[in-house]
Amino acid sequence: MKGLTTALFCLGVALSLPAIADDHRDRKPDGKRVSKMIKQLDSNDDGMISRDEFTMPERRGSPDMRMDLNGDGEVSRDEVSRVVSDRAEEALSRFDKEDTDGNGVLTSEERRMSAFNRIDADGDGQLTKREFKGFRDDAGRRMKRGRDHRRSKDINSERRGPSDAS
Repeated sequence: MKGLTTALFCLGVALSLPAIADDHRDRKPDGKRVSKMIKQLDSNDDGMISRDEFTMPERRGSPDMRMDLNGDGEVSRDEVSRVVSDRAEEALSRFDKEDTDGNGVLTSEERRMSAFNRIDADGDGQLTKREFKGFRDDAGRRMKRGRDHRRSKDINSERRGPSDAS
């Protein structure tokens, strides 16, 4: 049961990381963001947003639109299922890699060592400022590449059709 709980926790973290990372990029203080958002949506300048004025973000990077794998502007149940399945596989694969003793439980020491080893690019057992910066930059590129790869893979499988996608 502990192993399942840990796996579900890892899955939750894996699913939320891209949204968290995107949300913190070029982030403005909350008060200014909210004021700007209200100003943009409040077409009649009454200081409130009615149902008619309220719109969802249209950009591809918004959290719900990242699941729009075929780019048609709509998110289907199948698209959500594929995104969740892909992320679950990634999270479980990473869990297995980090569970160095293979007992199905990630200890705080295993998590700590895994994080350290991912940052220690030259494997010398020491972390430098350059390695921290490189890790941060690489993580951003991997997240973008992963989203782009999944989107491309899913668009291609939809073009082939359900019988050819296997």
